[in-house]
Amino acid sequence: MPIETGPSADACADRGPARDAIKEHLVILVREFIATEMRAGATLPPVGKLAERLELPPGRAPVLKDALRFLDASGDIAFHSTQRPRALVLDPMQLHPDDVDLAQEIEQGITSGRFQRGNALPSGLLGRKHGLEADQVRRACRLLIRRNLLAYLPDGPHGPGLYVTAPATTPLPAQAQRAEMSHER
Repeated sequence: MPIETGPSADACADRGPARDAIKEHLVILVREFIATEMRAGATLPPVGKLAERLELPPGRAPVLKDALRFLDASGDIAFHSTQRPRALVLDPMQLHPDDVDLAQEIEQGITSGRFQRGNALPSGLLGRKHGLEADQVRRACRLLIRRNLLAYLPDGPHGPGLYVTAPATTPLPAQAQRAEMSHER
């Protein structure tokens, strides 16, 4: 059953709006393919085989690669490389492998009180420290947002950005706990 693939294959040759429209359409097709025929942890077929499975016309492989790069950047899939690059399907609640260290640092910073509730997350500095671009930092924060540790505020007090929404959860030092308990008596 052929799938409607949008603009003509000739549009793949340029880098303009027509190619962008094709890429957006292919992102949707690949997401549908993942949702109906794949499971988390599975490896997508190589680009040529995936193009065949999606019944794409010849000439779409370069744009399909662009669509897969977009899906990697958004956290739907993760490229991993053994001898040939492959795309691993991620669970919606799974971190991209490249984001684990950053997400752990942010979560530890929140729970320890280093990043305090109501303050902007220094995402640019954290991205530079971990060698990640802004879109990769957003991808790494996606699950922290879902867990209500962070929120994107377009009109935040320090401008648009990610803000800490969860209070610190570090246990009190033993001395402070004893003082708190003596007050309760």
